[in-house]
Amino acid sequence: MDAVLGLDCGQTSTKACLVALDGALVARGRGGAVAPLLSPAGFARSERSVREALAGLKAALGDRPVCVRAAVVGFSGILREFEETVAGWVRGHFPADRVAVLGDAPVNLAGEPEPPARTVGVIAGGGSVAWAVGADGAEVVSGGWGHTFGDEGSGWWLGRSAVTAALRAIDGRGPATLLTNAVAAYFGVDDPGAVKHRYNAGAITDSDLAGLVPRIVAVAADGDAVARDLLAAAGRELGLAAAAVIRRAGWTHETPTVLATGGVFAAGPLLWDPFARTVREVAPSAAVRRPRFEPVVGAALLALRQLDVDLTPALLDRLEKSLEVFHP
Repeated sequence: MDAVLGLDCGQTSTKACLVALDGALVARGRGGAVAPLLSPAGFARSERSVREALAGLKAALGDRPVCVRAAVVGFSGILREFEETVAGWVRGHFPADRVAVLGDAPVNLAGEPEPPARTVGVIAGGGSVAWAVGADGAEVVSGGWGHTFGDEGSGWWLGRSAVTAALRAIDGRGPATLLTNAVAAYFGVDDPGAVKHRYNAGAITDSDLAGLVPRIVAVAADGDAVARDLLAAAGRELGLAAAAVIRRAGWTHETPTVLATGGVFAAGPLLWDPFARTVREVAPSAAVRRPRFEPVVGAALLALRQLDVDLTPALLDRLEKSLEVFHP
């Protein structure tokens, strides 16, 4: 069977999929998070995560023979000097003549097979960024400055904010919140203050902080005001990033489409509503929605385009239906 490979390497997880040339999903794989490749620890972690996802694909295939004709990798924060290295990791599991290694923004946007002309992609996973291509073909970017200097509204930002809220509650500097117990339970400690020591020792990573988001959502659903405020603040921050791109692209009086991708948007209305409202304060006619497909599938669609496969409505419908059979 001839197929293409899509790989979405993010700061919370790595996802892989194989898609047949007729659009049917063949297999899925999943690995851990990637990290900045410039540090030895980040390089090792990223390689392990990518290989884990690719090994999961092979295990899912079993004895079925597959020839990977093309592969597209979306890698968060990729630097040009590492593109061939990452391509080598892919070829080590699935030899392919064509392996393209891109940043995460193009792959996320590719989840919408035919995006409108004025489209802004907003990514909110372990990090956050808003991105578009203006009428002159130049990229317009807002955010994406990394955990030290930005990534507001991201999973990491929410996780760190939840820990901070728990510590402020313990100190008496902030209101009582159910996040105190939720943070302690998530990290398996008796006292949220222990998170500081474990983080400094490297036992807790930024990806672990991002993993707190479902706990924050659950606490917010129980009516906790602090958790609800955190989700609303994240939505506003992500909306501000999208709004900045819209303004700089000159689309405030147009009808831009804002495509929201990344696991943070699964938080639901408490985050989504402030996000959409903030976007529409700048562009009242903006269409704000999710792409048709998740980023890993977007990567596979880009790989199909590399082979000049026509992404017909029938092919896309087949892909959508086959996705229902597989768990993410």
